[in-house]
Amino acid sequence: MKHNASIPEFEQCMNGYLRQHPEVERDKQPGWRIWWERPPVSPAEMARG
Repeated sequence: MKHNASIPEFEQCMNGYLRQHPEVERDKQPGWRIWWERPPVSPAEMARG
């Protein structure tokens, strides 16, 4: 792997891993939706905790 001084070694390693394992990007999408794409919660529901 060609090293670029402006890109940290960890990021280079992760980028290489993600290029070799595209399923990682695909598999993270359902997890994103669970936490960030939820229906709005009413103030009454929030008060119930």
